[in-house]
Amino acid sequence: MVQITTTLILILIFIFVNTFRHLLAPSLCRLLFPVATMLFTILNLLWLDIEYLGVLLFLPIWACSAAYYFMGAALSSAISSLLIWGLCLIYPEQIHIEYAMTFTLASLLCALLVSRFYLKRQELQERKMGYHRMLYTKTKELNNLREISSAMQSTFDLPTLYHTILTVMTAGFGLGFNRAFLLLVSDDKKYLVGRLGIGSMSIREGLDKWANLIHHRIDLKDLIQLNHVQKDLELNDVVLSMKLPLHQAGIFTTALKKEQILHIQEWDESDRVQLMLKELFDIRDEFAVIPLITHHTSIGVIVVDNNIYHTPITHELLDSTIPFANQAAMAISNALTYQQTQEYAIKDGLTGLYNLRYYQSIFKQYCEAARSFRGRLAMLVLDIDYFKHYNDQNGHQNGNIVLTQFANALKTCLRSEDILFRFGGEEFVIVVPNCPEDELMKHAEFVRHTIDQTYFHNQETQPNQNLTVSIGIASYPAHCKEPEHLFEAADLALFKAKESGRNQIASYRRDQDG
Repeated sequence: MVQITTTLILILIFIFVNTFRHLLAPSLCRLLFPVATMLFTILNLLWLDIEYLGVLLFLPIWACSAAYYFMGAALSSAISSLLIWGLCLIYPEQIHIEYAMTFTLASLLCALLVSRFYLKRQELQERKMGYHRMLYTKTKELNNLREISSAMQSTFDLPTLYHTILTVMTAGFGLGFNRAFLLLVSDDKKYLVGRLGIGSMSIREGLDKWANLIHHRIDLKDLIQLNHVQKDLELNDVVLSMKLPLHQAGIFTTALKKEQILHIQEWDESDRVQLMLKELFDIRDEFAVIPLITHHTSIGVIVVDNNIYHTPITHELLDSTIPFANQAAMAISNALTYQQTQEYAIKDGLTGLYNLRYYQSIFKQYCEAARSFRGRLAMLVLDIDYFKHYNDQNGHQNGNIVLTQFANALKTCLRSEDILFRFGGEEFVIVVPNCPEDELMKHAEFVRHTIDQTYFHNQETQPNQNLTVSIGIASYPAHCKEPEHLFEAADLALFKAKESGRNQIASYRRDQDG
């Protein structure tokens, strides 16, 4: 009865220890399990007869095999067998050789089976934990991609979009590269042009920047909203200077043609683009070129590296950039299309100049500015002389050629503040802000003289064998009480210039209203 009670108490103590050992560090928890089992076995042997020894020794064999797998199995089986064989020599009448041999084989088999079982279970648990980690990572990536897609789709402003894309590439909450810069295919599809870079050119600058972000606990959304508050001036000086022929851009061309990410770990000395990147950006380790492609149309490339912490660029990380790169390419393509649509709506299709619609929307702002700040605002209305005659003699196709030439010639005459419009046909308007009265006539004369001295296609068919322009001038506040009346006044002055013989400049006078 005493033996049974003692054994039950020992079992309860063993269960208690085994339950709460999980509160300890993993290494101590692992060690405590076989140690507690051996103590339980030894204490039981003090109360039980020696014939129970063989059965009790299977407990520490099981514990050691479960805790330390094959190493624990081999060691515990060997020690237990040596103990049985030693007792066999000391107590030959109680422990026979057959018993010792049977125990040795049984303990070895038990140890191998238990260690195999627990090792397999550990592998399954680790695989399960790996799946959980992968699921967590993928869920996080999907959430980030959803937020990023929302941010990219919420704007058609290209600088904001570029900043959003590169912020995601470099933010620790995003893809986590130390540096990234963007090059896009030019409108004429001939060049790759640098647009924006985020990161640093030196390790010290990069460490200071990341320390500042951590100190202020800035997350991905905050970084995107910061937009252009923090500009990496040194990096962008280099990025914005980049303009490479699209079909001779080395690894960039290769990435776009293959439509796959290029992970550069070994430098190709024959690739001048790689050598240029190494020199300009001081890339010492690996880097990657991520192509931006949508519907098999090349949009550009993003170059990424880890120049601060030199963290290895893994294939898993590069794989995770693929869905984001697809979203980024589509967002840029949509923004470019939107921008082109906007330009088509406000620009003349033939000459590329702003049209009447844009004039009507923006001229009010110029009027308000002139009135509010007591500034000057002038207008030049221009009309090509005898243009109907030119079209009759040469046809409208040649007339369109001349209109394009005329628009290009006018562009060379503009000051930085001026804005040029084509109202339709052969009528053009130049809005001239903040030009002193004594300079205004000189400016108009410069325009007239430039047109007079420019050779236009088939101009010999004109009455004077030359293509010329007549110009009407009006200014606020000298000629008009309200800036909104400038066009009417300048148009009246243009009529006077036409009546006076053409190829002339006329300034508005109030007595012309009658």
